[in-house]
Amino acid sequence: MGISEQVDQAILQTPAHQIRDRVDALEQEWSDSRWVEAHAAAVGLLTLGAARFLNPRVALVPSTLGKLLLAHAVQGFYPLLPVFHWLGARPRAEIDRQRYGLEQRLHPRDPVHLNNSGRRHGDRFDRVRRRTAPEVNQAIDLKIEASLEKMRGAAPIDIRARLAELEKEWDIDQVIQSKTAALVNLGLALGGRNRRGYMLAGLGFASLLSHALTGWSPPLPILRRLGFRTRREIDREKFALLAML
Repeated sequence: MGISEQVDQAILQTPAHQIRDRVDALEQEWSDSRWVEAHAAAVGLLTLGAARFLNPRVALVPSTLGKLLLAHAVQGFYPLLPVFHWLGARPRAEIDRQRYGLEQRLHPRDPVHLNNSGRRHGDRFDRVRRRTAPEVNQAIDLKIEASLEKMRGAAPIDIRARLAELEKEWDIDQVIQSKTAALVNLGLALGGRNRRGYMLAGLGFASLLSHALTGWSPPLPILRRLGFRTRREIDREKFALLAML
């Protein structure tokens, strides 16, 4: 299935002179996952403070948030997701589908252009890429290009197999959310014996809030060097592959 079949016809009919501005606006749109991270981190920090200085029973709230973060990373579940969606938040994959649909309007079935455009916009708008060392970003870009080159001229069944792999790949947000959940639960377990243990849980929530707002968190350099990609980077390869079908 080509990209033109993945996007609404209304998107494809957008006048060409408006496309680039619309693409820039889409790149700056907060995904629902980013809203989840910001909400969980802010509420977690507030309730941890209350548990530390007021009533230990309030620790039930950050404990629940830790479990919900893990559920969101693994299953995509978070109780307030319907509210975020009602307010207009969308999954990053949906935003990228519209974004690459607009690019497809300008350059039909051109995987090289889609990949290069995705990299350029990622350097400008992807908060994680902007907080990653240039040589690490370059290494990730080279892997994407090598993967696309390998698929060039491949049979549709092979391309679809690669697309299935990309759909299962964990992005950097999922990894950081799961690590935050582990750190929060450990801190709260220690806090049951000594309230100073809440500081460890607080560190997890503070790290998550920094990631949501700025793209940086303490484990980011290591995770990026291990090859974990942003959803934008995964989608860049995905939509370039779709253009080959």
